[in-house]
Amino acid sequence: MKFTKIALITVAALSAVGCANITVPAPQPSMANVNAAKQLPDSVKVGSFKLAAGLSPSVDQAISVRGSNTLSAPSGQSFSSYLRDVLVTELRAGNKLNEASAITITGELTKSELEAGMSVGTATLGARFLVTRANGVCLDKALTATAQWESSFMAAVAVPAAFNQYTALYPVLAGKLLGDADFKQRCMSKQ
Repeated sequence: MKFTKIALITVAALSAVGCANITVPAPQPSMANVNAAKQLPDSVKVGSFKLAAGLSPSVDQAISVRGSNTLSAPSGQSFSSYLRDVLVTELRAGNKLNEASAITITGELTKSELEAGMSVGTATLGARFLVTRANGVCLDKALTATAQWESSFMAAVAVPAAFNQYTALYPVLAGKLLGDADFKQRCMSKQ
């Protein structure tokens, strides 16, 4: 009888933990980034984005917290291409995406970290952006977006919060590029 109670308690405890396998949502334009894009004097095109050399390919496919809770890149894509899609979405909404532009933005995902601690959660997303004009490279810059939030002991609360915080870093990172003074000064037309 005692063994049965322990087995039932163990099964109930394991069931309560659960696991989540979520795919990042389709990018949506943010008002701040659309306004930043609208302020650019020139339209741009967005080239390829890839994982930085030396990082494990798994970094570009999924990120896990608290064991088996996984946030995955969209089907058939990677987190680096998702960053590209976020930037394209922001530029398109700001009417600054033009495939015929002489200015091209490419990038490499350099950092993708997520931790949903028992009291504090942290996330970091980094990329190296390379911007070229017809006359060569006008910007080669690494940018990073970070988040820290109050986490929870309960996975049912902590995991969705961690996934939301991590996903929100993509438009933050795109906004850092769109608002970057060096990007505007070196790569945009002089007015």
